Amino acid sequence: MRTRSFLRAAAMLALVVAATLTPSRLALAQPTIAIPYENPGTDGDFAPVASVQVDLGLAQSGPTVDWQTVGNGNGVYDPAKWAVVFKYGSVNIPAGVTVTFRNHPSRAPVVWLVDGDVTIAGTVNLNGGNGVLFPNLAEPGPGGFRGGSGYLSGSVRGGSGFGPGGGNRNANGTSHGGGGSYGGQASFGGPVYGNVQILPLIGGSGGAGSDSCAYGGGTGGGAILVAASGSVTVSGSITASGGNGSGDGGGACGDGGGGSGGAIRIIAASLAGAGALRAGAGNDGGSAYSGADGRIRLEVDPAQVSGTVATNSTPFTTPVAPADPPLLWPPDDGAPFVRIVSIGGVAVPEDPAASLQLPNADLVFENIASVQVVLEVRNAPETAAVTLVFQNRQGTRGTRNARFVGGNSVLSMWEVLQAASPESLDIPVGTGFTLFQAKVRTN
Repeated sequence: MRTRSFLRAAAMLALVVAATLTPSRLALAQPTIAIPYENPGTDGDFAPVASVQVDLGLAQSGPTVDWQTVGNGNGVYDPAKWAVVFKYGSVNIPAGVTVTFRNHPSRAPVVWLVDGDVTIAGTVNLNGGNGVLFPNLAEPGPGGFRGGSGYLSGSVRGGSGFGPGGGNRNANGTSHGGGGSYGGQASFGGPVYGNVQILPLIGGSGGAGSDSCAYGGGTGGGAILVAASGSVTVSGSITASGGNGSGDGGGACGDGGGGSGGAIRIIAASLAGAGALRAGAGNDGGSAYSGADGRIRLEVDPAQVSGTVATNSTPFTTPVAPADPPLLWPPDDGAPFVRIVSIGGVAVPEDPAASLQLPNADLVFENIASVQVVLEVRNAPETAAVTLVFQNRQGTRGTRNARFVGGNSVLSMWEVLQAASPESLDIPVGTGFTLFQAKVRTN
């Protein structure tokens, strides 16, 4: 009997306590989610009262700095993660306030790790820049890629768009530039890339430039990850759309292609608001070759989603429950990895960041009679497909298959050896720029 009386008393006490809670106290009982990171809130609260441009180039960097480093308000740049990471206590962007970004030299994407709630009544803008006239190149959104350059003369051609899905020049046999691909296939663009998880975090690709006039391609939209322990409320907007190609609207010249949309990934305990998320395609200068949409991912328990922000997405996406704990980065569990070690016997910088405009370059060659590109591959068998992609600032994009040199499935060396004329590798000599990228596939 004593046990039963105790249970009844406990139940009555619980009822009394619940009855005396005020509505404001009840409102504090919001769900939370454990975001796995160190030093939360060390960049302070982000609460601009007027429109602001965040300079990502001010982020801390160095041999002892990684994404877990204590913040000082400017974020930290982690080259291994290729991201500028901010650790905020909370984020509050009022109506009428627009947040834009100045790119880090690496053009890395943006990560907000928030210990509390995020409220966006204004605008967070990571859009790619519109195409510009030769010889300039527009800036992409952070995490995105540049558009191709416009045409100058017979030997200085229009350029293909940069990035994994960059648009192709001379689209459909015309002098128009193709659009950039990403979450979808653009007309005369490169391949679709990335995945629905947006791991790794990466932005959109650029459209190609005109091959008859100086019109450049639009750039790719940027990429942002917002991971909040509390709620995310968007009554304003987050935009990461591709830039428009420049042109004369289908007149005497070919037009630049549009850049593809970037990426928006949100992890939160709850999501609310009637705002909008945009990672849409950039149109072009008047031809038919627009970019493709980017990617959006909402990792929120569907039961904790209210308002219309989830349905106001371009492209449309359906919320999914986050992992426990949420996965911020690609798993470091033996995934395939490739990097370029040297070109022409010259070591490649660990963190290349050339602007593709003089005098800035990662490597400089006075003359090229033969080129050997050495690659390091991890966690891939000898039967893997390792490919070198090379792209001129002015001209086309090409590929070469690398051959296995030695090693094992944990660590191996590969090479691309071209002992022919510079033209056969399509590397310009003199003032030209060529961008190199490497890819590995195991299936």
